[in-house]
Amino acid sequence: MEFISLAIKKQKHMGLQKKECSNTPIHPLMTSSDFLVLITILLAIVSTAIANNKMIWIYKFSRFSIITYILIMIAINYFIFFPWYEQRGIYIERLMIKGSPMAATWGYILSLVFIFLLIWKIAIYRHFPSSNKAKLISYYKSLINSNINVLTEYLQTYHLEEIEKLITKINKSYNEQNNALQEESPWNDEQPTKNKLQKKNTPIETAIFNEVILNKTFVIKSVEHDSTFFLKCVHRCINANIVGFKNVVEVYFRTMIRQKNSHLLEGLKGPLNYKGNQDIEYRLDDSPFLTLLFTKTEFVYNLEVFRAFGEEAFRESSLGNSIFSEQTNEWRDNKYQSTAVFQFLRFTDIFIRRLLLSIKKDNKPQDPYLNLYYFKMICSNLIENHTIHYANSYAEKYVNDVVHNINTWIHVMEKLRINIFEVRLLKIYAQLAEELAETPD
Repeated sequence: MEFISLAIKKQKHMGLQKKECSNTPIHPLMTSSDFLVLITILLAIVSTAIANNKMIWIYKFSRFSIITYILIMIAINYFIFFPWYEQRGIYIERLMIKGSPMAATWGYILSLVFIFLLIWKIAIYRHFPSSNKAKLISYYKSLINSNINVLTEYLQTYHLEEIEKLITKINKSYNEQNNALQEESPWNDEQPTKNKLQKKNTPIETAIFNEVILNKTFVIKSVEHDSTFFLKCVHRCINANIVGFKNVVEVYFRTMIRQKNSHLLEGLKGPLNYKGNQDIEYRLDDSPFLTLLFTKTEFVYNLEVFRAFGEEAFRESSLGNSIFSEQTNEWRDNKYQSTAVFQFLRFTDIFIRRLLLSIKKDNKPQDPYLNLYYFKMICSNLIENHTIHYANSYAEKYVNDVVHNINTWIHVMEKLRINIFEVRLLKIYAQLAEELAETPD
């Protein structure tokens, strides 16, 4: 009986083989050589990516997606080499029935699916699995010193939009904390507690913001490559209590000032036109850098951008700059306007006007602190260091520009009916007048 049953099975198997023979095309859609070509293409893509330091797409693949791609490759291999598997008894009977899709056809279809999914994952898909967060951050950190252009390109392409959403959430949380403190006591000076964004289970964008964008080395390197990129990433964030945020913002602006960055100079050197007919607020549309910087006045105030400009201006006035001993001349004005002290004065002029308008709009009883005494110290240094050549010099011009701006700011406050800086400004004015009275003609 066993012999008879084995004979029947053998006859059935031979019948299936005949059906398969009648279902085998003369020219199969995909052969083993085509499969080898596919493997060669994949290896070429990987080797090119490694050579050009563009391995970012590797971190798009989670373990699940890698296993899925491996299984698809195994299936393609099975269908392409189906005759070999069939001879060893490893076959799917459905493929051997006349009229059903052939193994080579399924191999061709799966190859198309595989290529489509691979292209979609590499070229179109913009997200990274959380399981690859540590590896991705480590890769980005390695690019800070090795290839900053590629890093900024990746951040722009894959993360900037999500970082903007993250900043919106940060600002919302910060405002809620501030409002809660104000409700407890309108005159409460307590600040929301400092917080570090990075935690074990935070999203990838949070980790990138904290460990890459707020990385001091990244800030300095990015200024050399794309001086506005860092500002694009952070200019809407008003929470100065994020650990390390205020420090890297100061590093960014001091680096920009010391390197005499073209975007910074073009914005602060050029003539400023008023917005509307009130002669109060400047129109900044002509300068992409200033437009970014003053998108949110709270960013400039909370992150103490004013202090970075003031410190660099005071440093320059202390170390000395030959331009301040030279006689004023329109041919030298460009050099004068490139100095840190002039940039500080122009920046302060824009900032104070926007700050006053912001206070007027919010209608809140507040007295923002600005160390306007920087102007007194800077002018004192210029008067002291350039006494011999003071008359008609750029040192004298700067002091006169400061006095003129003090008068203008007081006039703006009178227009807006806000009195917050007037006492401090008048005190600086009086001290400068006293020093100038002692200066020899």
